[in-house]
Amino acid sequence: MAPAAGRGAPGLWRACNWLMGAFFALAAFVQVNDPDAEVWMVVYTIPAGLTLLVGLNPLVTGNFIWKSVSAIHIFFCIVWAVGLAYNLLLHTKQNILHEEEGRELFGLVIITAWLSLCHSSSNHRVDTVTDLPDEPRARPMTPALLSPRQQRPLHS
Repeated sequence: MAPAAGRGAPGLWRACNWLMGAFFALAAFVQVNDPDAEVWMVVYTIPAGLTLLVGLNPLVTGNFIWKSVSAIHIFFCIVWAVGLAYNLLLHTKQNILHEEEGRELFGLVIITAWLSLCHSSSNHRVDTVTDLPDEPRARPMTPALLSPRQQRPLHS
């Protein structure tokens, strides 16, 4: 009998987050000799912490504080990446990976992509045993969508 499809997915997701957390932590560590090391250490330490938390407990992506911190960090990384990309577009004379700003841009893109993936993982979580959503999704509270027990009479 073949194993159920996706049985190893939660473990793989945790391992990937541990790997990316270590990558972001290493990226923060190697910024020591950069002229603006303090800024880049913070830029890489935040996603390192967030992804290590996901590696410990994938359900943390549904937490309000985790979602808020990641959304704010994603927003600032996107704004900064757009500014760097515009600057590179105007002033690059060689391959962008040979420019410090080009490498910074790719770091911001990696941060944005991974945190966006983690951020969206809370919307697509599936119970591995039943393949049903692990919690009911929010629905608009209109009388037509309420169950018969929950409908209130129009006139009291």
